[in-house]
Amino acid sequence: MSNAIEIYAQAFRLQSEGRILEAEALYMDVVRKYPDSKEKEYAQIQLEHLRGTASETIVVPLQEKEKPNALFLSIPALALAVLSIVLSVVLVNLFIQQKKESAYQKSYFSALFASQSNNREAFMRNIDAVKRLQPKNPEGYRLALDFYIRNNDVAAAQRELKACPTMSPTEIKIYYDRIAKMKKL
Repeated sequence: MSNAIEIYAQAFRLQSEGRILEAEALYMDVVRKYPDSKEKEYAQIQLEHLRGTASETIVVPLQEKEKPNALFLSIPALALAVLSIVLSVVLVNLFIQQKKESAYQKSYFSALFASQSNNREAFMRNIDAVKRLQPKNPEGYRLALDFYIRNNDVAAAQRELKACPTMSPTEIKIYYDRIAKMKKL
């Protein structure tokens, strides 16, 4: 054995085989013969370990190194559980949103059909559902305005125009003009 690395490696092998006295002698050789090497520092740590004088932070038994940390194993499981819950909530919300959209479309087309067939009772029932399902969507209000204007119901058309939440100023002016023409007739 001619250099510090080889002597240190041989000592480490002997230590792992349980041949402690032989390993200790080789570590001492590294410390004496190679005082400026990194292996000298490593050999000193091993000697402290063998003599039982090593600090707790340096000595970690091999069995504990091999044991998986319960916290480390539970973090992925916890993350997976949280991700599953979040995904479930998102899917449930998408399903609910899809059901609401389907109900809105059914009510809207039923109101449109009732409007075209001039069935006021069916129209009112469906247009109320449309506005309840999507209160900020102006489509239901437009459909109701057109129905009231077509049936010359000025008061209902005016109420509907005031209740409509999101029409553009240009569109509001068009409906006011249409209602004004109804009043002149």
